[in-house]
Amino acid sequence: MPLRWFGRSFSPGKGPPQRSSSLSALNRSPAQLPATLAQDYNRIDMRLSKDQLATFEDGTWRLSGRGDVADRIVHRADQKLLDTIEKLQAENRELKLKTELLLDMLTEKSAEHQIAEQALKKLQAKTRS
Repeated sequence: MPLRWFGRSFSPGKGPPQRSSSLSALNRSPAQLPATLAQDYNRIDMRLSKDQLATFEDGTWRLSGRGDVADRIVHRADQKLLDTIEKLQAENRELKLKTELLLDMLTEKSAEHQIAEQALKKLQAKTRS
């Protein structure tokens, strides 16, 4: 009795091609993106430690978690910025004053030079005549 199973090769039939839904955002309109991907693009979260989370919303960073520590860190940073602003404003006022003084000195010297030049021209005119 011959064995038929070894004489033929086994070849299963081909199935229909599978179509997968694309995860690419290129084919979606901008209005559909937040709904399809379920993300908030205007908010950035960053974990700083186990208890602390920093969130970027409306152009500012906000710390959350342990309130007292977060508030102290933000207050310290704000105070540093305010001190720097105050120092820069004082320096700016001083530089404006120096500029104004230098311009006054230049104007005075220019006027003296012009008066001396006119006096010299008068003397030269007298000596020629």
